[in-house]
Amino acid sequence: MKAEAPFGDPATGIGARPPIVRPGAGLRGPVALALGCHAHPERCLVLGGRRMPICARCTGIVAGNLAALPWFAAQGLPGTGVALAGLAFLIPAAIDGGLQLATRYRSGPARRLSTGLAAGFGQALVGVGVLAAALGLPTG
Repeated sequence: MKAEAPFGDPATGIGARPPIVRPGAGLRGPVALALGCHAHPERCLVLGGRRMPICARCTGIVAGNLAALPWFAAQGLPGTGVALAGLAFLIPAAIDGGLQLATRYRSGPARRLSTGLAAGFGQALVGVGVLAAALGLPTG
């Protein structure tokens, strides 16, 4: 029986398992687990000589979620139409991630970060819009 590498096949990423807890991981394991991130070290941004605990796309998603907060403050809660339009922001990440899953294509950190940023903003629009509609809150 062939032993599997901890991150699956390096060429395709197939068989990858998230490094939830491993020695020396610091916060990487718990943070990645809480966000549902695979936290592959080769896909994590390095800032100031330190590797981020989550991958570039998830970093972008968190930043996109945070970027939506001032938008909500200025525009109010998104209505159903804006929430549905927020789905369009998810498309670039879905295409990029889908291509990586289905082919040998690998995007770089800048593309992962930018598609994550768009996806995070769209995710916030959709999530808050659905929540506002479900709770009957006034929208902007």
